[in-house]
Amino acid sequence: MSTRCVVLMLSVLVWACVVSTARPNGTVFPKATLERALENGCSLVIAEVLEVYTRDRMYYYKPRIVRTIVAGDLEKGEVHNPPDLFAGASYGAALKPGSFYTIFIERDYPHEFGWAFRDDVIEVNPSDEETIRRLVETADRVYAATSIRQFRRTRSWAYVKPPDLPDELALLCKQFRERPGRRTELGKRMAESDLGSQRDGSDILSSIIRYLPPKISLSRQQVLSLLGEPRWRSGWTYSWSCDHYVSAQEGGEQIGMLSVTFDRNERATRVLFDMQERSKWIRPSRPDDWFAALDGDPGAVARGFLQALRGSNWEQALSFCSPSVEAKARQLDSTEAFFRRFMPVEKLTALWQFDPHGFGSRDGRVVNVSSEVHIDTAKARWPVRWNWALVRSGAAWLVDFELVPLEDFIQKELIKSEMINDSAARRRWESHEGIRYVLTPATAEFMLGQPMLLRLEMRNEGTEPVGYMRTSVMLNDPLLVTGPDGQTLPYMDTSYQTMVGSDAILPGEVIVLADAYDVASQYGIVRPGRYTFQFRSTHLGGKPSNICEVDVKPGPLPDVETIVERLLPILPAGWRFTRYMALQNDNDPRSSGQLYVHMSGKPGGKGNRYGLTLVVLMGDDPLDADPWLKEWADFWGSSRWGPVYAHVNEVESLWPTYRADITRALGIESPGTRAIRRR
Repeated sequence: MSTRCVVLMLSVLVWACVVSTARPNGTVFPKATLERALENGCSLVIAEVLEVYTRDRMYYYKPRIVRTIVAGDLEKGEVHNPPDLFAGASYGAALKPGSFYTIFIERDYPHEFGWAFRDDVIEVNPSDEETIRRLVETADRVYAATSIRQFRRTRSWAYVKPPDLPDELALLCKQFRERPGRRTELGKRMAESDLGSQRDGSDILSSIIRYLPPKISLSRQQVLSLLGEPRWRSGWTYSWSCDHYVSAQEGGEQIGMLSVTFDRNERATRVLFDMQERSKWIRPSRPDDWFAALDGDPGAVARGFLQALRGSNWEQALSFCSPSVEAKARQLDSTEAFFRRFMPVEKLTALWQFDPHGFGSRDGRVVNVSSEVHIDTAKARWPVRWNWALVRSGAAWLVDFELVPLEDFIQKELIKSEMINDSAARRRWESHEGIRYVLTPATAEFMLGQPMLLRLEMRNEGTEPVGYMRTSVMLNDPLLVTGPDGQTLPYMDTSYQTMVGSDAILPGEVIVLADAYDVASQYGIVRPGRYTFQFRSTHLGGKPSNICEVDVKPGPLPDVETIVERLLPILPAGWRFTRYMALQNDNDPRSSGQLYVHMSGKPGGKGNRYGLTLVVLMGDDPLDADPWLKEWADFWGSSRWGPVYAHVNEVESLWPTYRADITRALGIESPGTRAIRRR
């Protein structure tokens, strides 16, 4: 038989073995397979195969992830735009485009993933809810018992005393931590020392390269104390980059990488340094055509809008705009008058295209692309920058901009510039004289169980412009709320970080700071009666608002407040309590909202270790829980309101019976009892 025939027969045999790896619909992975794959750091997903292609004689699959079962190292944003999966040289026909599979994937590099455990694949029907339920139940149960889950969850922030090392090695680690520019040299020396792993030469005939454990064994915390925080974490391995250059033009085609791999006891078992392709570790700069590559073609929207302006087709131009812009335009006598009053029309018509200057994203998806136009003014050395943007609305893009008359906008920008660059001017502008806050009800009646909306305006009733620091004012205990018994209600919501910027309000101007603020979302209004509300003031030296009195009518107590009312009595004396309701995720129709309850035993700033966070998935099935939540919290069981997860930090010493008390207060059933959905 010829050599060619033998090769052909072997190729057919390999192909036949490969395409038969996928298990049929209706099956689940054996426990041993899940344990092996998940302990190795893999993520588990259901993906539709969109395309298979070759590059450098290697196969790659282009996936669309339809469900993440175990998140692992897969980040939430990567689900919406997952990288192609490397499949090797022999698996090109294993998965069929257009079909759905449950597969394991592993992170090979920060921005590259591979299809892992390629002989363990299940073809699934996305509408087969029972099979998917059994997949999720089995995977959750196995993953909860793995060592790598605990390894991922445990962040070694606590300081530990560095290990006793020879002076030479201690200095080497100190220099590596403090001198990024020398890390390539230092990392190589470290890997060659007793801290590094040397090749195992005991089997000279073996083609497999094996490494010995370091002679000096270190724990994960000790490694972090010596080297600082790693640049990347993947599975059991931490990696430190040995230069900070982004492109090959700056630092060459390769980058030095020092990697440390830990075992299940968090001991460093392999410490290696090698030079690797820079493109595998550093995300390249966005290409020039990244804007054009966005789905929905925002560039075409911008071109259509600019073309309509050039042709004085004002109604057509307005058709490209956001609902808020359109609503404002309808308030004026003509659409042309609106655009000329609120936009630098001549500057925009002189543009030949939309030039992106920045973008905003949510869940890994670009939702806002901004640009700017420079307006010259005789009152300032530098031009004033006027911003406009393209914002995503579903699958479409719309033109949006700040609805401030252009003349007022320029005046405000000049004041802001003076405030930023001159501290004396800032003190002069930040005068509270003439500023008045007006708080009014935004709904006809307030009733328990319904949103209780307030409107807050800031008015400049003086004769001079007033500068102020702009921020999200309706956060972090903005109101003084008094209940029917005359007692002040505590702020129940969580603490927020806010962006602050300078701004100005002109004489006679009214700025709406909040038009639909739900006071019940941040204060525990649980009894009917007369309440008073007063805005505390956000302005430097400003006076509080008027007192707004409202009668709250009886009604069914919201589920959120019912849960809070059950937890507050069991809270130990001196503990802090906050709660926050996250609205439903627009990208996940299975979720109907999540209640976060944080109980803190030793208040001491954001670094407080003593406390616990409960997460109640309101009305959801436990199998629909966010997989990234399951990475962070433990499933305690199901309550009448939904599944309950908990993240606990050193609570036992302060509150020994915390779990029994909370379980009893909320009536939490054991995880073995399937939750009853409340839709």
